Amino acid sequence: PYILGGIDFAGSTHNFVYSPAAWPLFLLPHEWFQWGFHLRVLLETWLLGRFAYAFLREEFGSRSIAFLAALTAQLGTNAFFAVTTYACLTLYVSLYGALAVLFTLDRRPRWQSFLAVWFALVLVLTSGNVVYAAGIVLILATLVVHRLRPSDLARWHRDPVAWVALSAVTCAVLVSAIRLLPVAATL
Repeated sequence: PYILGGIDFAGSTHNFVYSPAAWPLFLLPHEWFQWGFHLRVLLETWLLGRFAYAFLREEFGSRSIAFLAALTAQLGTNAFFAVTTYACLTLYVSLYGALAVLFTLDRRPRWQSFLAVWFALVLVLTSGNVVYAAGIVLILATLVVHRLRPSDLARWHRDPVAWVALSAVTCAVLVSAIRLLPVAATL
């Protein structure tokens, strides 16, 4: 039951084992695993649309355009690829969640922003294979840098909100470094 389409998503360090989003599935009884797996996919598909809407509403400034764009993101673009390969869905949910939080960092207490960015990045760095995770990190970095203005970069080192984001990124990278342990053990 843990082999889905010939790929062992549940037991593979390449895809699924290190992801905190997958850990609750391993607590389920053997016969409930598939139901839990499918429920997780439905929940993440809904979250993908919700986070995409939050990010795109902030980016576009229009609720109707953001709704249409989020619906397209949820049902038409990345989600099709992500749902067909299960493990990638968490990457896209985390991408839009991180973007929604990063673009609104100053609207919540710093500790909440830190935890939200940290958790989203840990999910990105641990939920898919390393190549997909690197692609999501590159997309995330490109969009954040695109959003910044040169004046923002000049005052970045004095901005406490920027330090919240940087410390969350640093902690996420350190926590997700556990993926490197099997690689290091083989050297």
